[in-house]
Amino acid sequence: MTIGGSYDACVCVDELGPGATGELAVLDETGPRGAVFVEDGRVCWAAARGLARRLTELLGRRAGLSAAEMEVLFLECKTRGAPLGEHLLGRGVLAAPALREALLEHTLESIGALWLPDVSLVWSPRAERGYSARFTFATGELLAYLGARAHPDLAGSLQPELAALFGDEGWGAAFVRSDAAAAPVPVALVGREPLHAKALMRVGKWAATALDLTATFSGDSALVSVERDASSGRMLVALRLAGAVIAGETDAHGPARILNRRARARHTESS
Repeated sequence: MTIGGSYDACVCVDELGPGATGELAVLDETGPRGAVFVEDGRVCWAAARGLARRLTELLGRRAGLSAAEMEVLFLECKTRGAPLGEHLLGRGVLAAPALREALLEHTLESIGALWLPDVSLVWSPRAERGYSARFTFATGELLAYLGARAHPDLAGSLQPELAALFGDEGWGAAFVRSDAAAAPVPVALVGREPLHAKALMRVGKWAATALDLTATFSGDSALVSVERDASSGRMLVALRLAGAVIAGETDAHGPARILNRRARARHTESS
């Protein structure tokens, strides 16, 4: 699974617009490969040829249900035209976090299988709404989860660090550089922004370039901050941590708090 193909898929969804709801069918020379289902500009889930029953398997595993029990529930949903995951949730056999986790895993697997260089796309809008917003994914979020699958240990260690650095009012992302990708690859994301894949990748490229430029004078300890919005005092910051490029947005006092936290951490390490 490459960041390039998945990034292209996410950009296609973003370009549909924030209110887009419907099905983005993916076709190759032999016919349909699958589809990405979109609700209000966010990804609900994806389906790929050869993975038709994968979501049922993932949901059954998390619900602790046998294949036979899942088959009964699957047929119930098919008759009613109801989403299987939300039906399991309503029946009380699956918790909401487990449903979102299964949808995420299936979506990442499917997008990776769908996106090949020779595919064509057909968008079919849908008027009615069918999925709960809490079980949909922003494209920037999907890219970060995809990167985390490739770098699980690093992502696991950086996620709490991002939360500590940027708090509840800001957002932050961690990126790693890879020989297999031209741009820094996101591996962790906290906060509500940036929602779109292009915005996330743009921030990662800016942070990596800014830190490269300052490295000659400050080494890897540099922290770059720029005013993003004069009226609100929001700041965009970039720093290096554990071999990763960190970027995010804070309030006007954020850069000072981050520097203070790093100074305390260095003091603790040297004690």
